[in-house]
Amino acid sequence: MPVYRDQNGRIIDSPTQQASNPLEQPTQVVRGSTPKPAQATPASPLDAATTVNRPGVTPAAPLAGQNVDTPTSRTPQGQVPAAASPSDGDPKTRVFRPGRATTAAPASTGEAQPAAAAATAEQSSDAMADPLAGWLVITGGPGMGNALRLGYGVNAIGRDADQRIVLDFGDDQISRKQHALVTYDPKGRKFYLQHGGGTNLVYMNEAPVLTPTELTAGVELIIGATELRFMPLCGPDFDWQEKA
Repeated sequence: MPVYRDQNGRIIDSPTQQASNPLEQPTQVVRGSTPKPAQATPASPLDAATTVNRPGVTPAAPLAGQNVDTPTSRTPQGQVPAAASPSDGDPKTRVFRPGRATTAAPASTGEAQPAAAAATAEQSSDAMADPLAGWLVITGGPGMGNALRLGYGVNAIGRDADQRIVLDFGDDQISRKQHALVTYDPKGRKFYLQHGGGTNLVYMNEAPVLTPTELTAGVELIIGATELRFMPLCGPDFDWQEKA
């Protein structure tokens, strides 16, 4: 049977009996059991914990066994969210500004040149790797009006693409390889014409060339059905070696 006591510890008959002091309410004592404490509930849903993410700060992981509600991520007002780092897998974006030259990123060793500078250097060195020595200008037959470039050393003339002077404008009387050879000697600063060893001959001023013969400016050559005029650039008055 339960026993009821007031705030001063005095036994009363029933819990409805009021004490002279309103604050002196009876206290129920139940033997053999422990009253369960009341669970506190938040006064308002807004009292729930809210996590504010700050750029550059990694939130702490919850402890083992701790029941943590999923936090609500908020960005402070007036602050721009941090951009994703390159490690996130997003490609970098390069900004193009008119009037500015773009260069390739240097290698990790710091020794590689930018791609644009390397390409420019290669183009500038190609011309002097095989400097121009003169021309053969087609004055009659297939390809009339074209000029063929002569370089230092031996210039083989033929219809094949691997010849140094490709004379392939439809004249099938020209041999595919080495119909004739035009040679520039930079030491003596002279040009020479010789037969290439094929069946068809080469003519200079309507005379067949059977042995190496020196060429002079403006001389007329005939190869197959094609007429050419020799126009030198290098010679006694000029050579690229003087500029070196």
